[in-house]
Amino acid sequence: MGFTELPIALRYRSDSNNFPRDFLIPVLRKSRIYKRAVGYFSTSALIELSYGLFDFAKNGGRIQLICSPKLEEDDIDAIRFGYKTREAAMIEALDVSLTDPVDAFEEERLNLVATLIANGTMEIKLAFMENDTYRNIYHEKIAVFKDEEGNRISYTGSANASANAYCDNFESLYVFCDWRDETNRNYVDISESDFDRMWENETEKIRVVPFPSVIIEKLSKFRRNCVDYQTDEKQFCEDEFVKPRELFQIPEDVSLREVQKEAVSNWMEAECRGIFAMCTGSGKSYTALACMVALARQKQEKLSVFIVCPQIHLVGQWEEDEINWGPSPIIAHSQSKNRHWKEDLVRSYKRFRNYGEPFVCITTNDTFSGEAIQQIVTRLKKEQNVLLIIDEAHNFGAKSLSACLPENINNRIALSATIERYRDKKGTQMLLDYFGKKCIEYDVEQAIKDGALTKYRYFPVPVYLEPDELREYQFLTEKLKKFVIEENGKLKISKEGELLLFKRSRVLAGARNKPDLLISLMQKYKNDGHILVYCGATSMEDEETGDIERQIDGVTAKIRNELRMTARRFTA
Repeated sequence: MGFTELPIALRYRSDSNNFPRDFLIPVLRKSRIYKRAVGYFSTSALIELSYGLFDFAKNGGRIQLICSPKLEEDDIDAIRFGYKTREAAMIEALDVSLTDPVDAFEEERLNLVATLIANGTMEIKLAFMENDTYRNIYHEKIAVFKDEEGNRISYTGSANASANAYCDNFESLYVFCDWRDETNRNYVDISESDFDRMWENETEKIRVVPFPSVIIEKLSKFRRNCVDYQTDEKQFCEDEFVKPRELFQIPEDVSLREVQKEAVSNWMEAECRGIFAMCTGSGKSYTALACMVALARQKQEKLSVFIVCPQIHLVGQWEEDEINWGPSPIIAHSQSKNRHWKEDLVRSYKRFRNYGEPFVCITTNDTFSGEAIQQIVTRLKKEQNVLLIIDEAHNFGAKSLSACLPENINNRIALSATIERYRDKKGTQMLLDYFGKKCIEYDVEQAIKDGALTKYRYFPVPVYLEPDELREYQFLTEKLKKFVIEENGKLKISKEGELLLFKRSRVLAGARNKPDLLISLMQKYKNDGHILVYCGATSMEDEETGDIERQIDGVTAKIRNELRMTARRFTA
């Protein structure tokens, strides 16, 4: 029995029908020949094309597929100026469109497609416009089905072979069955004739060529030893069309606090720009990731994200968190374990540009401001869905980093407990102008009251300068008097005096009595663990050799030698 036993409607419309469930799958189960022109080639198109193909393949059906590469402006320019041949540009565009499956169902569907290609059941050809501009595209959609009795079906409408067309878009399709009447038969004849003439490369203005073997070889990586022919039944259980798993989602074991929810809400209302002035440890990272998820859902997951941190160790911390909230990130910095991160980032950018496929890149300030990432960032367009998250954003008030803040990225988050830069009103104002207003202010006192941070006791211990240190401090103070100026009715130190101010602060940070006092205070804790000791960015004199060493090195040695405690040093 063939198509004639199926209850095929004249029209399928999104408000009352599910196209894959109600039409595509049952028709393909009865088909023996399937001719399809899908427009652009992509992994997503192949996956969606596979709906209904498991029974079709099991029944010995054959498929002819015509598709087209999607060339972007830079590809077209490269061809026009002779940097690439048209064939090379097309192969590169096809390669970019090949992406990894996101779940077991997609893996099995690509396995089926790769198997059908390998055994000759599916043939693919490439179509493109024969002209000199390379800007016109072949984007026609044709579908012809034939059953074992010779009955044929074709349809016309707006549905592409893609998840968006099948699931999210509002579509309307009109179906023609050649056994119904002459009008239906004429339409199916025209559709099949159009397809067959293209297949034989006999259509004016369109050139059809064999599909590149290098891409066929890359598709073969998805092939396994056997095919699970029950995949359609498993995925479409209880006659429901199952959407792919969301890539961006809040982890099940994470419950946002009210202050975090408020920050997300305020950020969305502020057109996805803002500053999260939250104290250390109060959940800035999770709040930013929650914003990422909210924006991704609003944009149907067509979102790219750059997360920028001041130091490499913070990149690692963000990676551990983000991988549970979104796609596996590209880790981009000089010490990344992924030695090919630059190539991976370029490929991800092109897939996002061409198909809206999401990606997340976590990087450092230095790498973000470097050539590899700036070449990509500057090519992004304002209308694209891109999110920039900058951790410890006060650093970007400096001229060298502020110059790298991209105006073409509309969605922005600044994270900082201290967004106001010390003695730098201009840098602070620049940050406010770029990121917008504060979406939330959450200080230590409030975080402790809310239970977000633990209570602690603070015991200041005075340290006295040695006579020579005191003289140095007084000398610098005297010199600073020459650089006191009045501005807007207030006294301040001029720019020229800032170096002296820094030198004077180093005298206090490196006071010689500090290390010995620290050791005496820690005597009662020497049998305890989990103790943090913060050192200043200064130097000290080794008591035995008289050599000058960093304070952190000298303090570490004293804790180990005099207290016999295990001490590990960490510098960012």
